[in-house]
Amino acid sequence: MGEWAVGAKEGILESGAVGSCVVIVLYDPSSSSGGMAHAMLPSRTNLLFSKEGGIDFRGKFADEAVSALVQAMEKLRIKKENLRATLAGGAQMFALFGRGEEHIGFQNVSAARRRLSELGIPIESSDTGGHVGRGVRLDLSTGKVSIRKAVEE
Repeated sequence: MGEWAVGAKEGILESGAVGSCVVIVLYDPSSSSGGMAHAMLPSRTNLLFSKEGGIDFRGKFADEAVSALVQAMEKLRIKKENLRATLAGGAQMFALFGRGEEHIGFQNVSAARRRLSELGIPIESSDTGGHVGRGVRLDLSTGKVSIRKAVEE
């Protein structure tokens, strides 16, 4: 959780056991390049995760994870206009902790959607919400995103 990576041409990016977290996948079909982040919170809300100390916490927050992926991909000369997004996760894993728009999974997905919209990056597909965990896999050579649920709802 809180990790992100980018790659090009070959390889697999994978994130397993995604519950209330949100996985953000960005892919550019013209360059066979992509990135994936596994964010656990919607945004930076307290000083516990300050930017001091040289530790990169951007991957922990959905809004900052989107920005970190885009910046890293732009360094690889990938144009933001070519990016397409897939979202997965955001489940309500524990019924006791919030309902509807209150639960953290919903907030994580909303923060990612909001930031992608601000950056003009379209969401091509999503598998979010519900009450089960997921695993996510991106094949960089084809752009295929596979999302598997831990169990069927």
